[in-house]
Amino acid sequence: MIEKIIFDYGGVFTQGSRADFVAQLLGASQAQQAELLAFFRSGFIKQAAKGEWSTAQILDRLQALLGGLDQDAVHHALTQACTPDIRMLQLVGHLKASYPIFLISDSLPPPTATPYARMPPMFSTACFCPIN
Repeated sequence: MIEKIIFDYGGVFTQGSRADFVAQLLGASQAQQAELLAFFRSGFIKQAAKGEWSTAQILDRLQALLGGLDQDAVHHALTQACTPDIRMLQLVGHLKASYPIFLISDSLPPPTATPYARMPPMFSTACFCPIN
């Protein structure tokens, strides 16, 4: 018998690679895409989840990797990359009628703050915590 359902956020509520999504939204060159992917794979996400990167530092680094693009555009692209898939929200809405639903995540705190705030109150508990 299923008593509870627990979801992670990144890669479950979001689709595909955040690095690829940001690169595509901002029209990054292949070289910039490679640098962006290397940065995302470098452990930066876990460091950011631990609070070791401020929003300004994240945006400054991404802006530098993407050739000095406007920081507002970079912030918008990163927020879009962290926006949940509507189909997952619909699934959780359906499951919530029968089960307590929990969300746990170590996703990037600054860029996911806006999507989290926009998500309907569908989770019994949401825990955004760094994983060491």
